[in-house]
Amino acid sequence: MITKILKILLENNTMSQRKISEYLDISLGSVNKYLNQAIEQNLLLKEVISYRETKYTLTEVGRKSFKDNGISTAVILIAGKPKDFDVSVGQLEIGKETLIESHIKKLRACKIKRIILIVGFNKEYFINLKKVYNDIEIIENKNYKNTGNMYSLYLARNQIQEDFLLIDGDIVYEKNIIKNILDNKQKNISVITKVLKNTQDTLYADIENERLVGLSKDKYSLQNISGQLVGISKIQYKFFLKMIEKFSKINNSLYFYEYFFIDKTIFDNFYCLKMDNLIWGEIDNKKQYKHILDNILPKLMEGKN
Repeated sequence: MITKILKILLENNTMSQRKISEYLDISLGSVNKYLNQAIEQNLLLKEVISYRETKYTLTEVGRKSFKDNGISTAVILIAGKPKDFDVSVGQLEIGKETLIESHIKKLRACKIKRIILIVGFNKEYFINLKKVYNDIEIIENKNYKNTGNMYSLYLARNQIQEDFLLIDGDIVYEKNIIKNILDNKQKNISVITKVLKNTQDTLYADIENERLVGLSKDKYSLQNISGQLVGISKIQYKFFLKMIEKFSKINNSLYFYEYFFIDKTIFDNFYCLKMDNLIWGEIDNKKQYKHILDNILPKLMEGKN
């Protein structure tokens, strides 16, 4: 737990003990205890700025414990109920495996060690899936019928203390996408591609010099359409904390996390990795599922993706 607290303070060294307790779901007394232990172990220095504000600085010893070994965590959002199916989209067969198994295998092949699933509809399937993939973590969105994807991501705030990949669970894609976004030097970045004709909930993107400057479901509201978001992003932890902080203050539980990408109070710059020749698709309905099976899956099988 000390390591988790140090990681939070590395990103925001004036965060209050109360806020830390909320993120980690532990008592204020426990937070105070762990902070004192970190100070005694020469991991942390404490400076009282004012009555209401305290600054914590990691010592050289404390910073050495956070050697950057790259991203090893992925969060998959798969809580919703698809309107055309009686099962979760994660249960749909894509070749010889289910869609969620396809996600897991691709991520593991790219050395992602920690996979967190935010589930809701038909949660029992995912709970049973742990018998096969016992290292996956499951968080339940009990209110999935009335909430959006940012609410689901918000539920993972206590489990995430590092940079991570964020993936929409209803997409099918080639493994190369994961490798490319992991290798990209930008810390906050999302994959975009040319606009597909058979997508339904399309988020159109306007980019300038690889930076995301506009985002909308209404293509008439953007000055330029550079492509559409695929649903695979990489997010730096300190900006995730800002997303969580701001979402906790808004009343719209249906808010899309993607709209934070163009919020200048959250990100100074959010980048886009443009990949126009992707093999990918999304599943919102039976027509799209058929397109995946008839057109996308054969290409994936041919490239062993």
